Amino acid sequence: MRTKLDIKALQAVFLDHVAHRNGSEKVKLLWKGYLAALMIEGYLSPDDYHDLDDSLGEVGNEELREIFVGYPGQYE
Repeated sequence: MRTKLDIKALQAVFLDHVAHRNGSEKVKLLWKGYLAALMIEGYLSPDDYHDLDDSLGEVGNEELREIFVGYPGQYE
């Protein structure tokens, strides 16, 4: 893994942003994508990623799963 991030500080930033936007699903999706990129690039461990992602709720989980494992018909 690369540089260690301050997980609690990162979580505080995105939860504050989500609160500022009144729980906007769009903002949650943006942060979920950002967190996924941090994990893929090695800045977050899978455990830290899942802990942070869980705090954003269920929105976009199916679409994120498709990013990681593909979607039906993708490789046909």
